[in-house]
Amino acid sequence: MDEKILLTPKEAKRLLGVGTNKIYEIFAKEDFPAIVFGRKKFVRRDALLDWLQKKEKQGDAQ
Repeated sequence: MDEKILLTPKEAKRLLGVGTNKIYEIFAKEDFPAIVFGRKKFVRRDALLDWLQKKEKQGDAQ
């Protein structure tokens, strides 16, 4: 298993191909599955992909 389970905003940004401002906007959304350890934020790779699929089905992939 080579893929990381937890992604930082920077890694999620690269995976999604979005800019810095957009990824922090996404991480700040109330329905986004961010995990906070101290002052650092992460997202599980599978939770990120699930969240995107839900947004796509809702027609709200902003």
